[in-house]
Amino acid sequence: MRFPARLPATALAVAMSVSLFAARTGVAEPLLNEVLYDPPGADGGAEFVELLNVGAETLDLAGVRLEFANGAVAPAWERRWEGAPGDSLAPGARWLIADSGWTGDVAPNALVSLRLQNGPDAVRLRRGEAVLDLLGYGDLADPAFFETAPHPGAAGASLGRRPDGADTGRNDRDWVVCAEPTPGRPNFPSYGWQVLTFTPEPPSLPAPGVAVAVAVTLRNTGLAALPDGTARLTDTGSGTLAESPWLVLAPQSEATLEFWLTPAFDGDLNLGLELVAPGVDLQPLQIGTYHVGAAALSIWEVMANPEGDGCEWLELAAGPDGPVELAGYTLSDAGAARVRLPSQVLMPGERLVLAEDAEAFRAWWSARLAAGAPPPCPGLAAVPPLAELTGAWPSLNNSPGDDLPYAERVHLRDADGVVRDHATLGARGTVVTRGRSLERRAAAAAGDPADLWGTCMAAAGATPGCRNSLESPWQAPAGDLAASPGTFTTGRGGVSFTMNLAPPAQSWRLSVWDLWGRCVRDLGGDDLGAGRRHVAWDGRDDAGGFVPPGPYVAVLTRQDPDGGRIDRQRLLVVAAPPAAR
Repeated sequence: MRFPARLPATALAVAMSVSLFAARTGVAEPLLNEVLYDPPGADGGAEFVELLNVGAETLDLAGVRLEFANGAVAPAWERRWEGAPGDSLAPGARWLIADSGWTGDVAPNALVSLRLQNGPDAVRLRRGEAVLDLLGYGDLADPAFFETAPHPGAAGASLGRRPDGADTGRNDRDWVVCAEPTPGRPNFPSYGWQVLTFTPEPPSLPAPGVAVAVAVTLRNTGLAALPDGTARLTDTGSGTLAESPWLVLAPQSEATLEFWLTPAFDGDLNLGLELVAPGVDLQPLQIGTYHVGAAALSIWEVMANPEGDGCEWLELAAGPDGPVELAGYTLSDAGAARVRLPSQVLMPGERLVLAEDAEAFRAWWSARLAAGAPPPCPGLAAVPPLAELTGAWPSLNNSPGDDLPYAERVHLRDADGVVRDHATLGARGTVVTRGRSLERRAAAAAGDPADLWGTCMAAAGATPGCRNSLESPWQAPAGDLAASPGTFTTGRGGVSFTMNLAPPAQSWRLSVWDLWGRCVRDLGGDDLGAGRRHVAWDGRDDAGGFVPPGPYVAVLTRQDPDGGRIDRQRLLVVAAPPAAR
């Protein structure tokens, strides 16, 4: 466990509020101010106890003891640290006692073996026979362990006084759970804020040019009210994206801000939040990443309402850019419960069915074909590529609930938790058709992402492992990629592609794909900059044989001088069989 960088910690002097100093005047004794007894992960090297001088004079710490007691037995206090001659604490300063092997970024004043247990337990400060301060946490009954009432305790977080140094003699009221450990600095600054939720609608965007609503719920974690101002939604690469009025927010209160933005380009938006308000200097918050554009891995088909004993399943497809490792990706429903994908590599264009019950899927699909349903694509294996998910299967509801405009959402997240793709079931209040899957029409298209989806029209009611019945090839903008002729006879002249590369395009590559997402021919490219190119294709695949008759998609990828992809354009061509003699 590592803490963020802090100010130097050797008897740190900090600015204390006037009210805190008014509560204690003259010569005081040191107080326990923050305690981390159960850090996230391993305890060793992460536990700490912070002392604070709230008085107006320097304190002599020689002989002051920090003691620990196990609350599960009768009080038996064990020394953990004792101030040495010459140790002193200036007014408003902190004294940090850290566990040996300390992993924090703040230099402690003392390193000892703290061995603070996770509760119910207690720590106290003592000078001679006088108890200076006492904190009990957890389910404690003996009053020797606490002041008035113990604090309930917290796993994975520190306990701190709010505000620093506040002491009314009640552990349950004086101490609160800190949002993050703050060794060597104030537990709660005058101004602070925290992101509670980040909710974009839609959750991801397959193509730019569509309005996105972003709702951010925040909490004022500071001691003072945040005054009226303006909140700015930002992107690390684009600056301010949108603004929203900010109304005064009391300490520990929550507020939800709404922003609207229309992304203009493919790529990730690394969203942040800034507050512009008089007299307030807050660090910007990072709130999350929003994905725009076609994803390396996408959801292509969902069977949410199978007939009879059929099981629920969905299908993923890898994009054309390269192999995709599924490990690290997760699926979740609108309720946010996530299930991890198995470790498996999908090649470009390859599809994989994920089932709640693999055996049930095999039985259902085999029975479907045995009953006379025509296979949805030529050469389909009896069972398409299939994997069974372990864990909580996403709830694929079939009709809208009382508070949602859709039946269900399926989110596909990467290892960083970023939503890379999503599917909306029962969009705009419609009911999911029984016995038919929901299919994706294309990898990406402008407009509402829900319009990418429709009810499967295949005779079998679904197309697992095959090109979707609703799938349509993309057409490139006129003039950038052209083919002559559009329909050609294999072995008799082939087809000639013409490409116009305009700045900032520096390099290009052209390939040909079948409708099942397989690259059949790489026609090469160059990095010679803008200009016109002509490339011929005789209808042969990379192995040297002629491709079967049928439609194919030519894919032109253009890159800028830095190697970044500008766009990918597609054009449909048709290979016709030779005429019979």
